[in-house]
Amino acid sequence: IDVNILGFMHWVGLSYNSVTTINILLAIGISVDYAVHIAHAYLSAFGTRQDRAFQALCDLGGSVLNGGLTTFMALIPLGLSDSYVFKVFFRMFALIIGFGLFHGVLVQPVLLSLIGPSSNPLPKGLYEHDHQYPELPDTEVNKPEEADTVTRASYQDPLPDCRHMAPVPPPV
Repeated sequence: IDVNILGFMHWVGLSYNSVTTINILLAIGISVDYAVHIAHAYLSAFGTRQDRAFQALCDLGGSVLNGGLTTFMALIPLGLSDSYVFKVFFRMFALIIGFGLFHGVLVQPVLLSLIGPSSNPLPKGLYEHDHQYPELPDTEVNKPEEADTVTRASYQDPLPDCRHMAPVPPPV
C-alpha cells in the first residue's frame, strides 16, 4: 500500500517531505486492519477456497467498508482546513483508506480464492444427516410431546447465507 501511495502522491499534488513521510509510516499500521479482518474471516470459514473467500466478504466485507467510510468522514474537516499539515494529512489518509479498502476487500479475497491456504473441512459430525440437536425447551408453544430433534434438513444456520448477494456473471 505504501508503494501505491508513493506513486499517487504526485497525482494529488504532494512531494516527499517530513509530513508525507510520517503519513507513510502511519499507513502501515492503519491499512493492515482492512486486510487482517478479511484474512481472519477467511481462515475461520469452512469449504473450498472460493466459498471461504466469499463467506469472508459476506461476514466482514460490509463492516470493513463501513470502517473505511467512517474514517474518511472523520477526516473531511481536515480537508477543509487552511493548514498545510492538515491538508497533506487529509490527502494522504484518503489514499491510505482508498488503497487499504481496495487491497483488503477486492484484491486479497481474489488472491485467497486462487492461492490461499487449502480448504478447511467441516468439523466431523457437525452437519451429518443423522446428527441430533438438543430438544427444544418446554414451553406453551413447544409442548414436550411435540418436541422433535432437528436434522440438517430443518436446522437453521445462525449465519446468514449471502449467496443471493453474489454478482450475476455476464452472459457469454
